[in-house]
Amino acid sequence: MRIKRAERNTGEKSTEEVCPPHGPPQKLDQNYQDETVRKKTERTTKNLVYHPHGTNRKAQRVFCRRKYASTGFSWNLVTKINLINRTRGRVDCHQKPCTIESNYRNILMKKLAIEKVNRDIYRAIRTVTSKYLKKSHMDSYHEEKKRLLFISKHPEIYKNELYGHVGRWNILPDENNPEMARCNPQKRIRCFLDFEIINERKLGRMYIEIYNDFVPIAGENFLRFVRGEKGKGYKNTQLYVIMPGIGLLGGDVDNAFGASPRSAYGKPFASENHLLRFSGPGVIASFTLHPNINFCQFFISFQGLPFLKDQYVVIGRVIKNLRTLQMIEEFGTKTGTPRKPITITNCGIFAKK
Repeated sequence: MRIKRAERNTGEKSTEEVCPPHGPPQKLDQNYQDETVRKKTERTTKNLVYHPHGTNRKAQRVFCRRKYASTGFSWNLVTKINLINRTRGRVDCHQKPCTIESNYRNILMKKLAIEKVNRDIYRAIRTVTSKYLKKSHMDSYHEEKKRLLFISKHPEIYKNELYGHVGRWNILPDENNPEMARCNPQKRIRCFLDFEIINERKLGRMYIEIYNDFVPIAGENFLRFVRGEKGKGYKNTQLYVIMPGIGLLGGDVDNAFGASPRSAYGKPFASENHLLRFSGPGVIASFTLHPNINFCQFFISFQGLPFLKDQYVVIGRVIKNLRTLQMIEEFGTKTGTPRKPITITNCGIFAKK
């Protein structure tokens, strides 16, 4: 821009043009203008990204309103309907209160009239039916549930399993199986195992039920190590294999990472039967590397593994606090090496009532 300077003494205007201090005006280069616009855009984008509770949330609301505007969707109408449904037709509490100085009677009559209309709308809302079929609603619900199961680290939360619903799966054989004559819940014994990451945190206690009515030899072998007979037990032993989605291995009383040749009977014992099934998470079995050769090691599954039925002898299952099992699974790797050393700090058997 150019500045016109007037003569102070004569009062006459001068036609002389004086340049500003920064020099004569120049036409801005197009590249410079593009660069300036690009920088402003970057700053705007950064604000949207780094302030999720500010501009970004407002932008989402604007986008949502524009999205439904093309379909004839009235955002204000839905807001008012929601308000009437929430207050059950009463006048909303956010209106200005009445004062003695104001025209109290007229304001009160106006609110009563509004409330009467709102109650009529509320009755209509309660009796209205959707034009969409129930099948379409259920399909949309199942699609959203699949998406949550896919992105969730613990999908059992959305399946309503594992947390207080341990009895949903059964490890017993089929009812038509003649071996069901062995079933005697009075012979089953309950015990517990406490897991902890040493010098860091406790993972919790798992409550276990051993099915001695079906596998008395393998079950007694497990229980003797829980008691810690002859100075050897599961206490202070580590889990040496944790494979997410499969299971964990532990119970090596010599801390030989699965190579301990020790059993409660002094020598390896043969597999009794394979009647009990790997029908869900928390199933405990006697682990063996060779058929009919069982030692002190045990295996606990993280999910149903029906293909292992004829390989390991199932001796029981977790009946409470499967959350601890889920926490242990988080420290597993694909190779089986635990991310952190997890130790059984305590174990024992519950006395029968």
